[in-house]
Amino acid sequence: MAAICGGVLLNRMLLGHTALSGPEVERLIPYLHSALDAVAKEPEPAGEETADRAE
Repeated sequence: MAAICGGVLLNRMLLGHTALSGPEVERLIPYLHSALDAVAKEPEPAGEETADRAE
């Protein structure tokens, strides 16, 4: 999580990447949210993973 947040801040503040500091930055929030969820959530047990996909 620290690497993702640090990378975004580095690109936004130090490098001035326009996609991360421009007026359309709100479009990136769902992507950042998904990336943070992918590394922060506890993995599901093997049996429950397939049951969720069947629904």
